Amino acid sequence: MKENFPEYVDYKFTADAETKLDSIAQGEHSYSEVLSSFYDNFTKCLEKADKNAPSKKIKIPVEETDYICDQCGRKMVIKYGPYGKFLACSGYPDCKNTMQLDKNGNVIKKVEKAEPVQTDMICEKCGKPMVLRTGKYGSFYACTDYPKCKTTKPVPDPIGVPCPKCGRDILKVKSKSGRIFFRCEGYPKCTFATWNKPVNEKCPKCGSILVESKKGDSLYCSNQDCDYKKK
Repeated sequence: MKENFPEYVDYKFTADAETKLDSIAQGEHSYSEVLSSFYDNFTKCLEKADKNAPSKKIKIPVEETDYICDQCGRKMVIKYGPYGKFLACSGYPDCKNTMQLDKNGNVIKKVEKAEPVQTDMICEKCGKPMVLRTGKYGSFYACTDYPKCKTTKPVPDPIGVPCPKCGRDILKVKSKSGRIFFRCEGYPKCTFATWNKPVNEKCPKCGSILVESKKGDSLYCSNQDCDYKKK
């Protein structure tokens, strides 16, 4: 910066810029005149910096840490990537182990991948056994013939409230985006679903099932045409 933009990293530039801004506010100079003067000089500095850039490479000094590589036993060093600092093995490229750091510079522990659990459930599409797997959105059932068969099913999480349409259990389900919603166990044959948690109570005005508000401090009718609300 000092080599290519000497006048812009000088305290005099800041003081001069404040003076020019005050002159614009007082009507002594126009903003276009001041910006034009700045831009002409700054463009020349940019052109100079662009010519000098390929000839010099900036090397960031390696910062060694007390963390030990869990794969080869060598010390980890701090590196910088597109998403900030991270730890890399000092034995790179022989060892390419890395560790993530949180915003406070502490190592984020790796979550061990859970092994699939065998179940008695059979895939309704191909007839193969299904296993219980764990993903970033929680547990789910998956066909063992993956990737040929990509059938998955959520793990039932009943809330103890019967479906108002068919009487089967209402399940608490997590969407692909991680948002919680509630739907009938009989899906897709039964299409009952709601973002708000249903309760085992019916609306006294229209007979529809009541659901909790987002804050959980009141109940209101699931029928959008009904204005019943209970606190």
